[in-house]
Amino acid sequence: MPEISRFLGIIIYMHFNAHNPPHFHAEYNEFKASISIETLVRYRENLRQNDQEIFNLSFFAAREIFCFEDITNAQDLSLRSR
Repeated sequence: MPEISRFLGIIIYMHFNAHNPPHFHAEYNEFKASISIETLVRYRENLRQNDQEIFNLSFFAAREIFCFEDITNAQDLSLRSR
């Protein structure tokens, strides 16, 4: 699974062309979670309570990365069409 980001010790992975809903995976030591990209809803997680805050930061950081890539890709497409 390709690694797309590291943030505060949390590694973010994502399969492209994976099953729906679009999601990414986060790992922090032995703790793992799958997160919806659109809603940031976590499922399949095994987190300790005190890790929730760190994971929440990583979710928002990962979402910003996805938004930045969408904007960058849209700008690339608009430049090519000129």
